[in-house]
Amino acid sequence: MKKFLLLTLLALVSAILPPLASAAIYNVDIDDVTRVELDIDGTPVANLVNGVNAIDMGSSRYLRVMANEGVVFTEVTLVDTYFNEETSWMDRIDIEGGRQYIDLSTSFPEDESFRIRTSGASDLRTASCTVTVDDPSRVHLVRKNSDEAIALQAGAATAVKFDPTNENELILTPEGDKPLYKVMRNDEEVVSGGYSYIIPVADGDRIEIMANYPDVDCSLKFVFADENAVDFIKAIDIDGKPLYDFTAENLSVKLGAGLSITGDTDKYEVTEFTINGASLSFFNPFRLLVEGDLEIRIAVRRYASFEMKVTVDNPERIHVYQGYSYNGNEYTLVPGENTVEVLRVTPIISLVPADGCYIASVKIGNYDYSAEELQTAPVMIGSLTEGEHLEITTGVINRDKTAAIYVEGLEQAEGFFKFMRADQSLVEGIQSGYNTFAFYDGDNRFRLETGAPVASHVYVNDEAFAPEYPESPVYRPVLADGDVLKVFFGEAPSAHTLTLEIHADAEGAFRLVRDRVADITDARGSISALRSTEIAVEPAGDASGLEVTLDGDALTPDADGRCVFSVSGDHHLAVAKKSSGISGVEAVGSDDSVRYYNMQGILIAQPRPGATVIRVQGGKAVRQIVR
Repeated sequence: MKKFLLLTLLALVSAILPPLASAAIYNVDIDDVTRVELDIDGTPVANLVNGVNAIDMGSSRYLRVMANEGVVFTEVTLVDTYFNEETSWMDRIDIEGGRQYIDLSTSFPEDESFRIRTSGASDLRTASCTVTVDDPSRVHLVRKNSDEAIALQAGAATAVKFDPTNENELILTPEGDKPLYKVMRNDEEVVSGGYSYIIPVADGDRIEIMANYPDVDCSLKFVFADENAVDFIKAIDIDGKPLYDFTAENLSVKLGAGLSITGDTDKYEVTEFTINGASLSFFNPFRLLVEGDLEIRIAVRRYASFEMKVTVDNPERIHVYQGYSYNGNEYTLVPGENTVEVLRVTPIISLVPADGCYIASVKIGNYDYSAEELQTAPVMIGSLTEGEHLEITTGVINRDKTAAIYVEGLEQAEGFFKFMRADQSLVEGIQSGYNTFAFYDGDNRFRLETGAPVASHVYVNDEAFAPEYPESPVYRPVLADGDVLKVFFGEAPSAHTLTLEIHADAEGAFRLVRDRVADITDARGSISALRSTEIAVEPAGDASGLEVTLDGDALTPDADGRCVFSVSGDHHLAVAKKSSGISGVEAVGSDDSVRYYNMQGILIAQPRPGATVIRVQGGKAVRQIVR
């Protein structure tokens, strides 16, 4: 193969042909295999030898060479025998967990190989400098090309050895949210490159790190152009603690403190903001580090505004904000009509219901907001004009309805599954199996999100329910009292027939319930049910008076007297009063003729399959289900 031909045609060939199936062989020359680990896509390479190793890459492209702890690369070279060239790859070395590594790859393994040379890191560290720091907890110091932290002691000079060729820089990073006071190298200040310091070092250098600021008081003076500028201030904090009396004379603050100013930028426009005479742009909140005496001058201009009416039935049920709710400018309202101020720059009023409450209606002019528009807070009423009238009614949430959600295969949808009310609040505590929850009409439409990497099948009352749009993982059911929502991840559930045989003497003596919340009101004939549907026979009185059988086998009542089972196929469910009609059946005669009676003791000429009957033969009466 001629390499220049491949170089010329590489792009064309890769565009029209699939990847080659033949394995590539990487030739890697390693001086000491005890100092490194090699792996291909996480699989270690075994049987390495000192010298040249021919490594079968299979279909993989990258070979990772990782130096062991305490080992560094001294040479990583790509050797091209075709062009007789050598290229250093030392600038491609990276760090992971304090260990150096490099990912090797080649487009022409038949013409190229790699030469790896290593050394113990301590063997190369022939140079030394001293580092002194006042507070080691506030700094993180490492050598160049290493994540290994250098241990320092407060006030003591620490000797730091380094490789003068490959570790001739120390990287210093502050710990915490404040910069360092000062860093000196041989009595000359080192300027940070952003947040960190890159400190060049040579043998015998002295590094002094002053992390903490000296205990020095600096004067702080605020100059407000007028009362509007004072009113503009919402909060001033020093190192996270509020400064309340910011208009006082002779304020002082410690050198190195963090100063934060929060202003009411909704009501006011900042026309002047200077620090020690230098004009700056105000952004909210404005933060600065105290590095000396400060004089801060502020002038503002109030935005133009207009008045309008807001009528609310009960202001304790709702928060009404000027502008956007996140700014926290809440109106103080009384029941009935209120006059409020609206800023022309943001002619918006935002509504957020109080906890446990909802917005029943909103009307502005001739426009009535729909129930769906009021479900997700904040509700923003925009494009307001002077003299308009906003009318609001509210309600207290009373979740007096009950529904159930059944989920199967939830473990396959972890991180994807969500079940939310219309206001986007989560229905908490959903687990595999049945979950009952309370709701009110305002929670509709619910929002169900599946989105799992497996198929999902959704049903409402055992009827298939379609997503919001084809292939969407979002479903928006409207639920009524007693409804059941079912979600199956993976395999779709099968449908089965449940044949019901309710004897006359048992009618009114029990309640038949499916899915824990739904009554089966027509308990005759047969019903359809999905796999895993829970059916319960709940006695109205004494459970001992009922006899419940499933496919001919008696069901044992639970502690509450309920007979419960899950649908697993087609079933026959019979409910009768115990000893119902049996006393009316006499085991007459000793002949072998067979007679059939129903559970009420009435002779049956031809019993139907699946019916529970009394079979009389040879003077013996036996209860059975006709097959």
